[in-house]
Amino acid sequence: MFAQVIEGRTDDVEGVRRQEERWRDELMSGVAGFLGSTTGVTSDGAYIAIVRFENEAAARRNAEDPMHSGWWEETEKYLSDITVHESADVELSFGGGSDAAGFVQVMQGQIHDLARLRELEQAATKDVEQRRPDVIGSARILFDDGGFTEAIYFTSEAEAREGEQKGMPEDSGPMDEWEAVVRVDRYLDLTDPWLLSP
Repeated sequence: MFAQVIEGRTDDVEGVRRQEERWRDELMSGVAGFLGSTTGVTSDGAYIAIVRFENEAAARRNAEDPMHSGWWEETEKYLSDITVHESADVELSFGGGSDAAGFVQVMQGQIHDLARLRELEQAATKDVEQRRPDVIGSARILFDDGGFTEAIYFTSEAEAREGEQKGMPEDSGPMDEWEAVVRVDRYLDLTDPWLLSP
């Protein structure tokens, strides 16, 4: 799998939304190797799109397609401070991304000990599945510098906030150990996520 994380800022959410709908209606069906995308704008105008492909070659073919290039040139008019990060290191949990999500929270930060983080997550998985039915998917993109972007998919924001109050599972390890292996620097709350899959 290969993922692109596209970020920026916008003061025209409806303009960006129209472009997303145009890509869905006019371009998506012709993109071989496209697996899905999660896009949204936070309440303070931060834009993020996480786009997944079968492999890097599929992503390159899409980027080089003249129809896509024309669409992106138009989309850029609604965005500023654009950055793009790519990676073939993608981990899916709880079934991966879900188009049924009513709320998506994106976390970004730095992983200091990936092996230990996976151990902690493995210990917590069963409890999360039982105690947090609002969690319906997760996709984490890992970058070479230890940075990561992770999207967690919830049934709704209200249920996600309620679930947060339950705290961490007892057997998932002390909180200070989690904080030692992963640092979250930024949260992006997508209360109106735009979710696409072929």
